[in-house]
Amino acid sequence: MGLKVTIFLIIFINMNTKFFDFSFKTLIQLSEQKLCLPFYHVVNQDVPTHLKHLYPIRNPQIFEQDIQFFLRYFEPTNITELKNFSQKKCEKNLFLLSFDDGMRECYDFIAPILRKYSLKAMFFINTDFLDNKKMFFRHILSLIIEKFLTQNIDSATFNKIKNLFLENNLKFSAAKIKENFLKIRFTQKNLVYKIAEILQLDFQKYLNEKKPYLSSEMVFELLKEGHFVGSHSVEHFEYQHLTLQEQLRQTIESCNEISERFKIPYKIFSFPFTDFGVSQEFFHAISQQIELSFGCAGLKQTPYSFHFQRIPMEKSLNSAQKIISQEYLFYIAKFLAAKHKT
Repeated sequence: MGLKVTIFLIIFINMNTKFFDFSFKTLIQLSEQKLCLPFYHVVNQDVPTHLKHLYPIRNPQIFEQDIQFFLRYFEPTNITELKNFSQKKCEKNLFLLSFDDGMRECYDFIAPILRKYSLKAMFFINTDFLDNKKMFFRHILSLIIEKFLTQNIDSATFNKIKNLFLENNLKFSAAKIKENFLKIRFTQKNLVYKIAEILQLDFQKYLNEKKPYLSSEMVFELLKEGHFVGSHSVEHFEYQHLTLQEQLRQTIESCNEISERFKIPYKIFSFPFTDFGVSQEFFHAISQQIELSFGCAGLKQTPYSFHFQRIPMEKSLNSAQKIISQEYLFYIAKFLAAKHKT
């Protein structure tokens, strides 16, 4: 692949729809990437407050259009086939959908749509959030942002929160409320709890009333329908900020709990946030304890046969056709720059 091929591919994406079949199939052939692993968090007709300020939410209509696109160019696969997957030996274009964070939308909205198309998917759960025991700190952040943007915050309260930011070496600007809060990392989650207390935000009440996460009963139902359930760690840490020992604890403990609670004969895992900064030592350590693991770096090759990268579908509300086409183009560009491997 050279410069002319790259220019040719860019032209493909801008071609009329009637030429798209040819152009996209050619993208797959040129990239030699026959496996497509798109991942989501939720699908909902309305945007719940705890997700409103985090990422775009696809409604059922858009999600169905996504599925129709995938079924047009790929065939469904499963975790058994992934265990033995080889790009070189694979003769078909395959896809498998997955959903992170164990949100109740997986049961309420996603499963019925998957049923309509006779599709099976992977659902990755944080064991701390299962049965609505605890709330993810970023979901609390979304509630905080909503309160700041929709209610009048008096100057005394504003200054208390601003001082908390400064004490934690964070900037706080009235002009960038959303950006301020979303910069808070997991290592500073206690700051989130303090801010919620200052704002008199009862997120525990919200958790109890809205029940945003899957219950064990819902998970059993998903399994009965033939879906696959795995771990997304215990409490959704950013792995690059953890010690190797804590990375392994978060992974193995959550995988074991899910396998034992739901009587699942396999262990699969998806990284919370990303697998960036995770050492080879970690992958060697888990290779004998889980069957499959998943990152979210888009189309990229990995040095481990059991580890796969997935494609994020919620960076925008663009169609799956556009998102996946761009991903294949980016892969080819990365290949030309020798940056197509993790």
